[in-house]
Amino acid sequence: MASPPKGKGRFAAAEGMSKLLKEKRFWVASFLVAWAAALQGHMMWMQRQDAFKHKFGDNDSGPDSP
Repeated sequence: MASPPKGKGRFAAAEGMSKLLKEKRFWVASFLVAWAAALQGHMMWMQRQDAFKHKFGDNDSGPDSP
């Protein structure tokens, strides 16, 4: 593992992080990753709902249904 240049230490890392947080590309990429994760979670939830309906049947024949 390479050590940071002498004289800069932690401040170089903090400066780099500050620069990263100001970049638009970082926020766009973060949004896309979060959106993809949310979509995958939603699709997994939908699959669980479908599996439940398949296993136990669709009980739409209640007293209020036509």
